[in-house]
Amino acid sequence: MKTINSLQVVFEYIEFSDEIQEKIILLEEKLQKNPDLEFDISEKEIIVFNKNFFNNETISFKDYIEVWTILKDFLIENNIANLQNYKTFFKIKKLEIPENSSEIDLDKFIAKVDANDKKLLEVDEFLKKLGK
Repeated sequence: MKTINSLQVVFEYIEFSDEIQEKIILLEEKLQKNPDLEFDISEKEIIVFNKNFFNNETISFKDYIEVWTILKDFLIENNIANLQNYKTFFKIKKLEIPENSSEIDLDKFIAKVDANDKKLLEVDEFLKKLGK
């Protein structure tokens, strides 16, 4: 099993507006410019890791300074954080990634969504209309 230290941004007690959801798409585009980065963005966290850092225990915040700056700017520009507290959103999280991708439990990466979520219901309604 491979391990990697990833940069994690944790969102506790934060509701994302539609406007911020749109800005998340721009954030994803910025992160995609670096082909060595892999990331997962959900309503509770953002996890970013560099594929070149597998099995290296010494990876720290300084190794993610470019990504950290992008994420910090995202937090501040969207009034999620400010210059005094943005560091509290960041953590280094150790991920364990199986050598054989068929061993990956994909359910761990699926964000839990309330069954009455407005967006989920809109998608469900749209899919029902397509089926007719």
